[in-house]
Amino acid sequence: RQRQMCIRDRLMITLRTAGRTDIGKRRENNEDAIVSSDHLALVADGMGGHPGGEIAANAAAGVVPAVFTGRSAEELEAALRAANWAIRDRAVTQPELEGMGTTICAAGLLADGHVAVVNVGDSRAYLWHEGTLTQLTQDHSVTADLVERGELRVEDAPEHPYYGVLTRALGVGPDVEIDRRTLAIEEGDRILVCSDGLFNELSADEIAHAMAAGGDVAVVVDSLIDRAVAHGGRDNVSVVVAEVAA
Repeated sequence: RQRQMCIRDRLMITLRTAGRTDIGKRRENNEDAIVSSDHLALVADGMGGHPGGEIAANAAAGVVPAVFTGRSAEELEAALRAANWAIRDRAVTQPELEGMGTTICAAGLLADGHVAVVNVGDSRAYLWHEGTLTQLTQDHSVTADLVERGELRVEDAPEHPYYGVLTRALGVGPDVEIDRRTLAIEEGDRILVCSDGLFNELSADEIAHAMAAGGDVAVVVDSLIDRAVAHGGRDNVSVVVAEVAA
């Protein structure tokens, strides 16, 4: 009986989410798309120029929640593969969209009470737990690879000629390599999913400061985006914050 109660308690966990996407100060259109629901937080940052990037990001934001039901981490990864095929198929039928693609980062609540995090490209997920901000994802970019190999310092990356150049994206090939991890969560934990328009403007300390200020998830989202836009807003900025609630 005790075991049954524990399982039932875990199944009562939900995500209290809020999300927003902002064009920023310098872009003519917004190529980001978001999903914010009680079991999914997702950000996609399109590439390939207008209108391709926008179409690719919106395709991903449409396919993934249609496929992912919360069954398993494998299901969330399969949802990204389905999005990859959908974007690729669209580009094949419309040659003017050739080369379009999108980054994607998604955190999905699983039936067992864990959260699965998947990503392709340089959109990120962070965990805010007991006052500490931890980056959950690894960027798939030329400079991130150089940093990981010890050939480039983190602080020098923004000045590198290949800064922002992706090594992986959804939609650009018939298959895609997806990073996936599953983590245990506790009530009150918050997961931040964002596009590079956020962390290219704000340092990890500045992001942590906004998360630490607390308030409703929608307040945190607005604070992060407003700070990024005020700092320069050189790119579209997209943020989804999900709080673990029982």
